Amino acid sequence: MALLIALRVLIPPEQNGCAERKHRHIVNNGLALLHHSSVPLKYWPLAFDTACYLINRTPTPLLAHDSPFHFLFHRAPDIANLRVFGCLCYPWLRPLTPNKLAPRSVPCVFLGYSKLHKGYRCLHIPTGRIYVSRHVLFDEARFPFAELTSPSPSLPTRSTYQPILLPPPPTALPGPSPPAISKPIIANIPSPNHPSPTTLPHPPSKPTQPDTSISSPTPRPLLQYTRRRFATAQPPRPVTTIPSPPSTAIQHSPSAPLSHSSSSHQSSHQAQTDPPSPSTILPSPSSSNPPSGRTPTSLPPRRPISDRPPFSTSPRLLTVTHPTSSNHPMVTRIKTGNLKPKTFLSTLHIDDTPTSVKQALKNPLWRSAMQEEFDAQQRNRTWDLVPPPPNCNILSNKWDYRSKLHPTGSLDRRRARLVARGYEQIPSLDFQQTYNPVLKPATLHLILGLEVTQGWPLHQIDIANAFLHGHLQETVYMQQPAGFVDPDKPDYVCRLRKSIYGLRQAPRTWFSCLAAALTRFRFSVSRTDPSLFIYKTGPTRVYMLVYVDDIVITGNDSTIIQRLFTFLRDNFALRELGPLSYFLGIEVCRTPTGILLRQRKFIQDLLERAHMSEANAISTPCTNEIVQQSAMSSSPLFTDPAMYRSIVGGLQYLSFTRPDVAFAANHVSQFQHSPTDNHWAAVKRILRYLTGTIDRGLVITKSSSLHVHGYSDASWASCPQDRKSVTGFAVFCGSNLVSWSTRKQKSVARSSTECEYRALATLASEVLWLQSLLTELGQQLPSAPALWCDNLGATFLAHNPVFHNRSKHMEIEFHFVRDQVIKGQLHVHFLPAPDQLADVLTKPLPRQPFIKFCSKFRLSEPQLARGGGGGGVMKCTCFQPTRLLVIC
Repeated sequence: MALLIALRVLIPPEQNGCAERKHRHIVNNGLALLHHSSVPLKYWPLAFDTACYLINRTPTPLLAHDSPFHFLFHRAPDIANLRVFGCLCYPWLRPLTPNKLAPRSVPCVFLGYSKLHKGYRCLHIPTGRIYVSRHVLFDEARFPFAELTSPSPSLPTRSTYQPILLPPPPTALPGPSPPAISKPIIANIPSPNHPSPTTLPHPPSKPTQPDTSISSPTPRPLLQYTRRRFATAQPPRPVTTIPSPPSTAIQHSPSAPLSHSSSSHQSSHQAQTDPPSPSTILPSPSSSNPPSGRTPTSLPPRRPISDRPPFSTSPRLLTVTHPTSSNHPMVTRIKTGNLKPKTFLSTLHIDDTPTSVKQALKNPLWRSAMQEEFDAQQRNRTWDLVPPPPNCNILSNKWDYRSKLHPTGSLDRRRARLVARGYEQIPSLDFQQTYNPVLKPATLHLILGLEVTQGWPLHQIDIANAFLHGHLQETVYMQQPAGFVDPDKPDYVCRLRKSIYGLRQAPRTWFSCLAAALTRFRFSVSRTDPSLFIYKTGPTRVYMLVYVDDIVITGNDSTIIQRLFTFLRDNFALRELGPLSYFLGIEVCRTPTGILLRQRKFIQDLLERAHMSEANAISTPCTNEIVQQSAMSSSPLFTDPAMYRSIVGGLQYLSFTRPDVAFAANHVSQFQHSPTDNHWAAVKRILRYLTGTIDRGLVITKSSSLHVHGYSDASWASCPQDRKSVTGFAVFCGSNLVSWSTRKQKSVARSSTECEYRALATLASEVLWLQSLLTELGQQLPSAPALWCDNLGATFLAHNPVFHNRSKHMEIEFHFVRDQVIKGQLHVHFLPAPDQLADVLTKPLPRQPFIKFCSKFRLSEPQLARGGGGGGVMKCTCFQPTRLLVIC
């Protein structure tokens, strides 16, 4: 049976009718939403997304008048949250306000429903920012974009009253009145006794008595609204007619606000401090008009509402203009300048990273970065331009743009890198073997522990364009880079001589080149960890940790290290970065007692990607309830699986320095294939925990001994889905934690002794590996490593072949622990369960045990200790649980 592939013709849409028809359905609905609400066409992605949201919840004859949502999830969709697209809305923005006196909401435009949150998308027109809020008030009869473009005036509702009190106009200014303000204006001060407005005609010459008649509904006059803010002790007086001053009074008077963006503080202050104008005509207190409870209001001539936008055009975001001075004796935080930090403004950071070559070439800064990369390719003679040979695979390429940041978040440099599309390579034709050595976390922790104990210097260097130094053994062709095509040979292609970023064999080629160069300097590659290079000559010890082009160097001989720098500078493009401070996204902070490893910047980026920078902190990253809820199949699927995988991957990398989140990160990583809302809730709890512990890190201090000891534990049948056990272990070298792990066992254990014995075997493998690494580093262990287990049955099995009937089914590979104990290479001891440090790596713990185990793991937070000279040094203190919001 043969499989035939049929392709449609490029242009005719008739051959792709199903997709084209659905496209038209979505486009028609989206355009209807846009035109009905007068929303600009630049918001068409949000309108089309809303159209899809509505289509999926609308009955269709194709499904027997059932909705696609109900057909897919077997439950009726909830349509109680549906609102009119493009209508006026007021989201609750209290957590984002700069201070307590700022408005709790601003008028916005409803632009659909968020995919990542259970909330509405609300556009703030002046700033262009889109808020996602769950608590929103809607005015579905008003459409702000329609009011911005409508030539006819509209009647504002009560919800849009602006707190404006206008000062009286100047007494007498020559000149005629502008025609725009000679129309009748109605002033309406809301009051329970007088709901109807009062007509205020403006004659062109002299003031007249106020007309108390109600204006006719046809034609509808222009309206202007004010609101009383402060009650006064003066008797109620009606509003009277005032003359129309010339336009210059409005243009040059600083106390006459012209837009709705004026704050209530400004208006009320002006109403209390400005002296009354002699031209303002007010009746005596003995007026026959009934009391209305309204304060006197003087209305200077203003533009009609039809000439002003209904919303403020100020570019400021949620700002409130406060008076520069106040006679009130109360001392407020505004007067002292003690305002709430505007942390939410960090989300408005403008990233100028281009998304295309055309966009990058228009920016001189990115154009310079591209030119620098191209010049490096030319200096290294990376390729030769040749005519394209027939029947060969020619790879395409792309430009990768990235802004390199400091640990503080400030811009370091702009980097443009030419990358070949390696996925287009053909195995056995364009490449033969691939290999990329990766630095192991335990190696880094162990080297840093030796550096702190011995007091050695710690240097960091970087190899610029590292992959360009490797020579290719295969013949590979690539297109000329976009933006740098040779004008004399536009049809030629690049025959690569050196490895380039993106090629499948590029990491292996570069590593071979670096290893060959270091071998000439009498370095040797570690057999335990190939990313570690060791220099041993007599008492001299120099260690080099390599992760692609990022290199860390330490040792006990500064002369050899300086000679190494000179050697590398002669062979590669070396960049000396000084003492180690930032490596692979890890901040290395010096303390009086050692080193603190933390990932503060990485956590901040993780929280911003998940939109949880302002989340409330909690005391533990996981609970038993979350683990049980994760096993429930009734929870709906999470709407953005890519987002889930991205955050979970970041949490896995965060456990590089945070063993307190290792179990929680491992738990949520088991559901990446099909995450649900319950799984996303578990991820959000971890992020909330990180919000309160963002400065926490792993402390490495000076140790008096290099004795290796480890703790192993297992939670029997703790996984609700398959009843497999979870293994956890922690290994210490001296007083420093160097290695830890938490993972699910591969098969179901028949007893708690069996799962504990498996965990003990896993710990034994890690300890033997660390013992081999220390031996290779030239460090002698004072005694055999000690393993601590809280299960007596597993301890007995490690010493003697007991419990044959209950252990004969165990894999033979786990019994190598017994062989190592018999040889004297390992010592296995029992300790009570409350003292088992690895317990936190196998199950969620309550608050108090969790805090106790984290402190034993030497997790601390830095604080700045001030000395007498005014300088600051970093010191580490144990984290304070009182800083967290405890949720039981």
